[in-house]
Amino acid sequence: MTRLVRLLRPRGNPLVRGTDRVEARSLVVVLSIGLLLLPIMLTLGSVIYADISEKGQEQGRTRHEAVAVLAEDAPDAVVTVHDNTTSTSKVSAEWRLPNGTAATGLVRADNGLKAGAKVDIWLDDEGRVVEAPVTSTDAAAAGVMTAAFGWVTVAGLLTLAQVGIHRLLNRRRYRAWSLEWERAERDWNKRNH
Repeated sequence: MTRLVRLLRPRGNPLVRGTDRVEARSLVVVLSIGLLLLPIMLTLGSVIYADISEKGQEQGRTRHEAVAVLAEDAPDAVVTVHDNTTSTSKVSAEWRLPNGTAATGLVRADNGLKAGAKVDIWLDDEGRVVEAPVTSTDAAAAGVMTAAFGWVTVAGLLTLAQVGIHRLLNRRRYRAWSLEWERAERDWNKRNH
C-alpha cells in the first residue's frame, strides 16, 4: 500500500523521473475509469434485470402449465458426439389444451421415464410446447452476471493496459539507465588512463 501511495504522489522524492510521473498519472486514470464504470455497469445490470423481468411477466400471461403423459419410454441415456450424456430427451407425449382438446407432440422428459409417466410442460396461447416463463430469479441472475462480468472484463482490460504502460516505461527506464552506465564507464575509463 505504501508503494502505491508513493507511486501516486511521486513529487516528494527527488529521484523521481518523468517516466515515474507518467506511470503515476496513468494509474490514477485507470483507477478513476474503473471506479466510474462501476455505477455504469450496475445501471446496465439493472436495465437487463428490468427487461428480462418484463419479458418473464409477459410470458407468464401468455403461457400455461400443463401435464403431458408420455406415449413411449424415454431412452435410458443419450451419448452425444463428445461422449457426454444428457439427462433429458425429446419423447412423444399427449396432453390437454386449455380448451380441453387433446394434443400430441414431442416433449422433453428425463431419461429412463416409462410410457404413462407424467411430465410438466408449458404451452403458449396456441397450444405449442414452449419453455417455462423466465422467473424473477433468472432475471436477477442475468442482471448481476451482466454487471459483474462487464465490470470485471473492463477492469481486466484496464489492468492489462496499465501493465503494458508499466512495461513500456520500464524498458525506457532500463534504456536510460544503460546509457547512464555507458557514460559513467567512459568517464571512469578516461580517468584511469
